Amino acid sequence: MTKCTGQIDLFSIGRRRVTIESNGTFITSNAGVLLASRIERRLGLASRLSEVLRDERDPALVRHTYESQMRQRLLQIACGY
Repeated sequence: MTKCTGQIDLFSIGRRRVTIESNGTFITSNAGVLLASRIERRLGLASRLSEVLRDERDPALVRHTYESQMRQRLLQIACGY
């Protein structure tokens, strides 16, 4: 018989494993974006990707940096949007 623990190993970063564990309560389907956001910030993906883009926009008119736009798009892709 299979033992159900409610724990799922997602992947590893270095020697650390990223796992999720369910205690059986209901959560929103968008809660994964919180985990994805923390992982993205720790790895600095948006920062690295935005560094290779040349921003030719007028700084006085810029509301959202390339980094914030890249972070938003990465998280949208992670959530399936």
